[in-house]
Amino acid sequence: VAEGEQVVRCPACSVKPPIDFCGAGDTFLAGYGTLLASGATPMQAAQIACLCSSVTIRKIGVTGTATRDEVLSARNFYFG
Repeated sequence: VAEGEQVVRCPACSVKPPIDFCGAGDTFLAGYGTLLASGATPMQAAQIACLCSSVTIRKIGVTGTATRDEVLSARNFYFG
């Protein structure tokens, strides 16, 4: 994530197989853009967008979506 002149790594969530990456990038960008528009910092937006993508890649055989409740559940799973 680049903020001004600083570049910081935002780690992705580790998801156990099976996964289907169809739609993961679209989900990340939709979440990232929505969060930035809502006032989140670039790092906050990237962290939550990673959670959004971690939800969609677990939906096998479909272009996944990530609901608010699914993202909150993922947050609790990864971060307690």
